[in-house]
Parts: sequence; C-alpha cells; structure tokens
Amino acid sequence: MSKVISLEQAVSMIPDGATVGIGGFIGCGHPQEFSVGIEESFLKRGHPRDLTIMFSAGIGDGTDKLGLNKIGHEGLLKRIIGGHWGLIPKLQRLVFENKVEGYNLPLGTISLMFREIAGHRPGVITKIGLKTFVDPRLEGGKMNERTKEDLVELIEMDGEEWLRYKSFPVNVALIRATYCDEDGNATMDKEAATLDSLAIAQAAKNSGGIVLLQVEKVVQNGTLDARKVKIPGIYVDGIVVSRPENHWQTYEAHYNPALCGEVKVPVDSIPPMKLNERKIICRRAAMELGRHLGRARTRRRSWISRISSTSMTEEDWTRHSWGWRNVTASATSTFLVSDRRSQAAADSSTSRRRHRWWCTAERSRPAG
Repeated sequence: MSKVISLEQAVSMIPDGATVGIGGFIGCGHPQEFSVGIEESFLKRGHPRDLTIMFSAGIGDGTDKLGLNKIGHEGLLKRIIGGHWGLIPKLQRLVFENKVEGYNLPLGTISLMFREIAGHRPGVITKIGLKTFVDPRLEGGKMNERTKEDLVELIEMDGEEWLRYKSFPVNVALIRATYCDEDGNATMDKEAATLDSLAIAQAAKNSGGIVLLQVEKVVQNGTLDARKVKIPGIYVDGIVVSRPENHWQTYEAHYNPALCGEVKVPVDSIPPMKLNERKIICRRAAMELGRHLGRARTRRRSWISRISSTSMTEEDWTRHSWGWRNVTASATSTFLVSDRRSQAAADSSTSRRRHRWWCTAERSRPAG
C-alpha cells in the first residue's frame, strides 16, 4: 500500500504538544512544504499547537519568509531547542518576548542527541559546553525567564567534570529527500547534504513516533538503486510530494549539480572573495586543510593563492601562521578562535610583537 498522502493529511498526523525533530541546514535539506502546511493549518484551525521543535542548524534565510520562520507563531510553539539562531528572527522574537521556552545548545551536540535518542541511550556525555553559558552552573543554555527545565546536567566521572545532554522522546520527524518509492525508501540524489535525516527518523521511530517525508518525486517500487537509499522505507509513515517552490536545493538556486557532486566546477571559475572576516577565516582554514589532510603542495598552493591574492609565498603563510591565531576584533574588525598555543602565549612580549607585525601586514595587503 502506498504511503503517499496529501500535505493536509500529513499535518493532521502531528498531535498537539508533540516534540518534533526537523531536518535542514539553513536552506539545505529543509522540508519547507511541511513548514508551510503547519503554518496554514494553525492559522486556519488552531492545530497543531504547543509544539516542541528541535533542530541542529539555523533553518531560515534571516527573514520572516522561509524555513522555520514560517512556524514562528505564539501558540503554535511551546519550546524551541536549537543549535543556531542567527537566521530565524521570528523564533528569536518569540524567545526574547518570553512567549516560548528557548534553549541554545551546541549544534554538533544536538546532532548527536538525535542518535542517542534513537539508541535509547541516556544522552550525550561530553565536555563541550563546560564553563560556558550551556553549563548548568551558569545558564544551562536557557534563553529567557520562561525556560525552567534543565536539559543539561553536570556529572563527574573518574574525577573529571562532564556535561550530560539529556535524551527525551521525539514524537514526529520532518525530513526531506529527492526521490522515494511507494514504500518510502528514499534517495538524496539532488540534496546538497544528507545531514541528520536518518538519525532524526530513527529517533522518532524508536520513540514510538512517526516519520513524515517530503520528496520531489515518487517512483515505482523496485526502480531505485538500493545503494543510494539513505532513508529505509521501514522508518517512513507518510510521504508528501512537494510543490517545486518548496523544494529548492538551497536558497541560492533551485538546483546546482555541483553541490551534490554531480559535476565539478573548475577552481579558476570561482570568483575571488572580497576581503572581509569570512575571507580571513577561509585563509586560515585552507592552511589547516593543507597541513592536516596531507594534500599535495601544488594543490595546497592553488587553494591559498586563490583566496589570498597577495604576494606572500606559501612558506610566508606557514612561517607567520601564528598571526592568524592572535588577531583581535578591535584590530581587524573580525574574530578568530585562538588555539591553545596562542592562548598560552597571549600575554608574552613575543606574542604582542607578532600581533603588531600581523596587523601591519594585513593593512598593507591589497584588498580583494
């Protein structure tokens, strides 16, 4: 029997008060059709309501129009658990106005939480978040006065402090794929990334919940390449065929074959980045990629030359790499995460001299 249902039928399967795991990363891999359908149902009929939603990355475009911003209504949401809030202003306002409970937990930890919930384990035990706002001795990731329950617990093992991010049931999974057959076996041929889709589906299914899948097209059973199936049909309860406007690959384009590995574009065809904080971070990351992944020197030199656009040689970048670690926002209008070596040397006179040299070099470097 086919699992294909209408959007209205799918939304009606979401009970009031449910905990909903939602897939997506900004505009990539998000089941936008469900966000649209949930909003329409709530505004017309008042249901579903009082939902708890959980997501790892910020799913939105920074406006009120796309992603989770569609469901940012008082009454529709009760609690929001997210790892990145920068692109969901409607949800931000609900939290800041104390109209919903809000938690900001580490993005990667939330991703792991789906797997722990799926495995019926007690949660994620990690040092990530210790002595930060996520630590329950400080704020516990709570974002407003309305948020009371502790989702993060401080524990001690072998004389060391750890944080336990507690597991809880996921009642509904909202995920997306490109194609699926009538049984729900799904592939992600045109998706830019697989993300947490499988883990979210497993978390819901093993919590006794349901899995709703958005796809671009349904195909006949037996016609998909089994090796490409990312979501087995045994997890899927309902399939909704999306309207094209709600199934863009990203917010940048309806479909870019390079983003899913179908084609590769020449590096020289990529326009140089403007000189800003993103470019500085990319330069630093490119150096680490070359160093730690053991790429050939020619490939590493190509990457660095493409994004640096300076007369400095690769050896110069390597010799002065400490400069990237010690840069401060006040000196360069940007920020970088310092590693342990730079932190240990931050107060030394040598570090200060190196920092002054880097600032001078950056100011003299040609723009672009």
